[in-house]
Amino acid sequence: MSLVELKNEACFLKAGYFGFEASGKTTSAVLTAIGLHRLIKSQKPIAFWDSETGSDFTKHFFDYAGIKLLREKSRSLKSLSDTMKEASQKCDILIIDSLTHAYKELTKAYRRKKKKGGWFISIQDWQPIKETWSTHFSDPYVNMPLHIIWCARAKNLFDEVTEQGFNNEEYTKTIQTGVGVRSETESSFEPSLQVQFERVYDKENPSAKYFRQATVVKDRFGILDGEEKQFLTYRKNGDLDYKKIVDENPTFNFFKPHIMRLNLGGEHIGFNQDTSEALFNGSEKDFAERAKRVKIALENIENGLVSIFPKSSGEHKQLKLCIINSLFETRSWESVKSRDLQDLELGSKTINQLKSEIQGGFDPSNEQELSALTVKLRNQILKAEVEQEKLKLGDEK
Repeated sequence: MSLVELKNEACFLKAGYFGFEASGKTTSAVLTAIGLHRLIKSQKPIAFWDSETGSDFTKHFFDYAGIKLLREKSRSLKSLSDTMKEASQKCDILIIDSLTHAYKELTKAYRRKKKKGGWFISIQDWQPIKETWSTHFSDPYVNMPLHIIWCARAKNLFDEVTEQGFNNEEYTKTIQTGVGVRSETESSFEPSLQVQFERVYDKENPSAKYFRQATVVKDRFGILDGEEKQFLTYRKNGDLDYKKIVDENPTFNFFKPHIMRLNLGGEHIGFNQDTSEALFNGSEKDFAERAKRVKIALENIENGLVSIFPKSSGEHKQLKLCIINSLFETRSWESVKSRDLQDLELGSKTINQLKSEIQGGFDPSNEQELSALTVKLRNQILKAEVEQEKLKLGDEK
């Protein structure tokens, strides 16, 4: 691969609509799809992957618009994946409603297949679940040359805060901090247009009872970001006013500025799906040897620090953290464990040298001086290793 001049390669609408029940997600997705279908002058049907039977209740919009609708009613991720592939061949536009069901079904399928029906999913289980979701939904959603609008249920987001009560005693309580998408946790990252829908009671117009409100949570072009729009239900002569809803289509027109920034009809390029597997061409023996050396280096670092500062709290703990931070620019041991083998072995050698300096009379009680000496010794060892490597290369030549 090589760098190329950037052009607008975002050629298809990738939208995500989410909200609680009766907030207008499905209808808005349908009207957006119809407006887009007319804009691009598509002659193909619109596809609808339906887990909530919403296609039955919105078919009248497609009938009025004269657009053929193809649907698949299912809740499985496999069905959704197959539908996406089929829609990319037969259609220009796909509606997914609801993404929530596809992810819930995936976790249920994993429990039935791998956990023998048990309900508990451990931390180790989430990696294969998320990789399966990425392979069969997230990656094709971004890369597929297809306009895709997904709908998902919303969930409340909570956090814990500490407050002071009577007698200045602190207590913790849970508060709602926002609303998110009820699906795989990274689903919100993929859409270029993400919209939250709400059903809002209209206090100023009691006869209308309520209206639907759309808030643009994310517009990657930045045009509509943060914008809000109220959608009313238009009626005429005891029926829906299809001319107003479908032909004038205020729903689609609200999102149109984003859509018009897309390179409609151009060559869509999402991301290259090459892999880094070639980086793991070493034998299992090589990887086992490396893992062993990492373990040894970590043990030497821990044991070296304990031999210098044997106490596990107070001043000794702070001085050990000072050395760790000087070597690895972090005070987190978990972060240290993720470092490269070369960094860990260099840190181990530095601590051994530092131990010799302390035994020779250096006073380690001053953190600033201790940090400066640690960095100095590390640099000296690193420089010596670089020089040795140069000499080795010179001998080979």
